[in-house]
Amino acid sequence: MAQDVMDGRVDARIPRTGGYAYEFTFSGLVSCGHCGCALTAEIKKGRYIYYHCTQYKGKCPEKYVREEVMAEQFAAILSRLKSTPGIYDLIVRALKSSFATEREEHELAVTRLTGEIDRLGKRIEAVYTDKLDGKISAEYYKRASSQWQDEMRRCHDELRRYQEASEAYMNEGVDLLILARDAEEIFQKHQGASRKRLLNFVLSNCTWKDAQLSANFRKPFDLLLENTILQPNPKSSGGYDDAGKENWLAFAAKYRTLLMMPDKYLREKLESIKRDDYRWQNKN
Repeated sequence: MAQDVMDGRVDARIPRTGGYAYEFTFSGLVSCGHCGCALTAEIKKGRYIYYHCTQYKGKCPEKYVREEVMAEQFAAILSRLKSTPGIYDLIVRALKSSFATEREEHELAVTRLTGEIDRLGKRIEAVYTDKLDGKISAEYYKRASSQWQDEMRRCHDELRRYQEASEAYMNEGVDLLILARDAEEIFQKHQGASRKRLLNFVLSNCTWKDAQLSANFRKPFDLLLENTILQPNPKSSGGYDDAGKENWLAFAAKYRTLLMMPDKYLREKLESIKRDDYRWQNKN
């Protein structure tokens, strides 16, 4: 039992009469492909974990499945993210090249927004002085200042987005590439809650039907999968020109745009998965 708690298979925080309640690895992740009900799990013979349809909507033809069988199919799905030799390096090179252009655009945008905020602030100060001097009515002041304050808030929001979009996003982008490349290995190495966190982060809409698992990849993993499948294999290690520079830069631009949009959920989940894997710092 103690080892099960360490592995994450048993959640010691959930007490029950006579012991501890199990928190099954795939519970809450998979629905029945026949009726849409959730798959639930139970332990048989004190050691074997089986999943089956809850049958809340009536009798269901889906048979029981061992956890190990479902785990094998999850691993197979994650293995689709594994890039062929050289592809990972090409994506990182293209991404870094794309971010170099982004930094130039970033600096121009920050300068533009800072100037616009300063200009609007001076307008509000000037119209306030005109109101005090009786040059304009209080109604006109209220209407004009309200409009310019709305514009200032919009500029501040946009400026904050650019300020947050720093080199950290480049690093997170590379970390996501590493996670995609090593997703199957990470899954195979861990158990319990760590596996669940990984699957929740990478996959969605997981269904089990006729002993077959299907799932969708969340963003940005769907984009990475599409790119890995469609791009040609590199011909040499000299650079990404050999694999079609325009294709790689087009992908990197789409990927970069996704990363530049602040996503607190994505960042927090990525950090939790990195904490699960003590070897993470050695993966790149």
